[in-house]
Amino acid sequence: MDLKNLFILLFLTVGLLGIAIFATMLATGTEMNFGNLLNFSLARNPSCTLSPGWNCNAFRLHPDGSLDLKLGQVTGHTARIDGLACVPRGSGEPSSHASAGGVTLYSAAPGFVSGGGAPATIRCGSGGKPGDISEWELYVYYTETDTHQSHKVSGELVAKYE
Repeated sequence: MDLKNLFILLFLTVGLLGIAIFATMLATGTEMNFGNLLNFSLARNPSCTLSPGWNCNAFRLHPDGSLDLKLGQVTGHTARIDGLACVPRGSGEPSSHASAGGVTLYSAAPGFVSGGGAPATIRCGSGGKPGDISEWELYVYYTETDTHQSHKVSGELVAKYE
């Protein structure tokens, strides 16, 4: 067998092997969704992280942009939530924030600060299609009720519209 025929045989063998692997992937349901392959925002799992001492216990982003948000804190102080802001990731701290309606969070006792029965509901943008993933920066402005000191905590929210 000459060198030319050897390369043709090698090319056909590798090609058939690739087709066999692809057919196996299709048969087992492990095919890749090439439409989402380059959309890195869809690769992120929904998550909510805040500054140390604060955590997101639950969150839900509605298609109209309204946010249900349940926070907890372990600062050792009772915190009166003065305001909340939800801005697109990377846009920096907002110049204003929405009132939270005076929600009080006791240390180690989580509660809704937006939606979910809270006095106010903040919005993260103007909304999106159910199933779409969006990324936001959260800002929580609060005052310690015993010391009357005002603070701000911030974090990241990656949420799916549902």
